[in-house]
Amino acid sequence: MLARVALRPVAAAAAGRAPVRMFGTSMPYLRNERPAPKKDNEQADSNIEHLASFLESQPTPNQRNSNNRNNARNADTRAPGPTKTFANGHYYDPYTLSPEAMTNQFRRRAPPLLGPSKREAMKSDPIHILGLKPSKPSLADDSYKNGALLSEYISEMGRILPRNLTGLTRKSQRSIGKAIRRARAFGILPVHTRSNGNRGAGGWR
Repeated sequence: MLARVALRPVAAAAAGRAPVRMFGTSMPYLRNERPAPKKDNEQADSNIEHLASFLESQPTPNQRNSNNRNNARNADTRAPGPTKTFANGHYYDPYTLSPEAMTNQFRRRAPPLLGPSKREAMKSDPIHILGLKPSKPSLADDSYKNGALLSEYISEMGRILPRNLTGLTRKSQRSIGKAIRRARAFGILPVHTRSNGNRGAGGWR
């Protein structure tokens, strides 16, 4: 037995062939088994390409936010149904009965945080334009007891309105506040409500 094993390399050398031993890492398959067809690989590649094209077609987060903003603007600009109500005994302009006026909704502007500048206030301040001094009673100027004038600068709950709502100059705002407090002390104006101006202490005295 040993002689036969020893003669094999000698016979291979005599034949001019070197003994070669093959090594491989892949598992050999049987004759009945065949490698996977190429169609499966092609189908997988096509699925990957389809998925990549689908992901590219999807909008980015920035585009989604912009689309949401545009949709919100379009929803705000849509004309809603008639929302205006009419009260019995009131007079209305004929334009208010048109479909445009009944469907349009005007947004209320937020009141300014600060009062107007001196130049702007001097143009619209009636106290400054008329030269009234309600904080300084005199025979020539009796605006200090004009309840109809002073009640214009009082809220429904009796609070003195700030300058960002009255639009007065700083000097007129101080004089109006002083005149209102003096009129309340004299009983010309109520303390916790707004004067009517037509009856009681709201008119001239």
